[in-house]
Amino acid sequence: MKIGAKMARREKNFFFIIYFLLLTHSQLFSFQNLFMIDNPTAGMLNSKESLLDFNIYSPNALQVRAYYAPLSRINIGLAYGAENLIGSDTLKFYGAKVGVDLRVRLIEESKKFPALVIGFDNQGRGVILDNDKFLYPSKGLFFVFGKGYYLFKIVPITFNFGVNYSFDNDSLKFSLNGILDNLDVFLGYNIYITNKFFATIDYSLGLTTPDWENPDVYKNPWNGFLNLGFNFIISEDFQIRFILKDILSTIEKSGLGDYSLEREIGFLKLFY
Repeated sequence: MKIGAKMARREKNFFFIIYFLLLTHSQLFSFQNLFMIDNPTAGMLNSKESLLDFNIYSPNALQVRAYYAPLSRINIGLAYGAENLIGSDTLKFYGAKVGVDLRVRLIEESKKFPALVIGFDNQGRGVILDNDKFLYPSKGLFFVFGKGYYLFKIVPITFNFGVNYSFDNDSLKFSLNGILDNLDVFLGYNIYITNKFFATIDYSLGLTTPDWENPDVYKNPWNGFLNLGFNFIISEDFQIRFILKDILSTIEKSGLGDYSLEREIGFLKLFY
């Protein structure tokens, strides 16, 4: 029994050594992602870097986000898109809905404390509804904390937690209830399985989503959105990701439409 236990321990140690080498070989963890999936992270581009982020989703839609870092602590981005790019349906651009994304890192990450980023993003996500609003409201003003650490001292993980105030509600009220009606909370993890693949868990409470029966009214339904992402690091400056949206079927349960388990494909290209 003792010999068997020693052999089992040796096999376990050998497995962890191989796994550690897979993680550390060439250090190909790529650049810091600016989004988990729908929610922002505390990640930032380095000074003078730029990033193109393409998201392809149903119905034959494309959203493009372009970012530039004039300074290491400041990132500036623009977002635009269109629907029905393929097929016989009428091509539908976002019109005047050009998104602006501005981020400033207030605190750098340290061993004891997370990074803190403040930002503004007025571009929603998903299809545009009949009331000319996005299926997923924009984040508006947001604060996000981000911290990297090792799970079991070997698996790299990044955790992000944030609060945002959306301006998508047309009936904003400058009162305590009005402010609370537009606040949301989000969090997520990036779990690096190998140095070329990581999984993403992305969740928001959904407090700023509208009453689906009357999309002009926001009523804090407490129906959250859970998204999963599978990210492949092709090189230090290129990633491909496959995304499953709304795992909890929040939108399907609302009767708005069959957008749950919606699939997206994303491409991220970094330029030095």
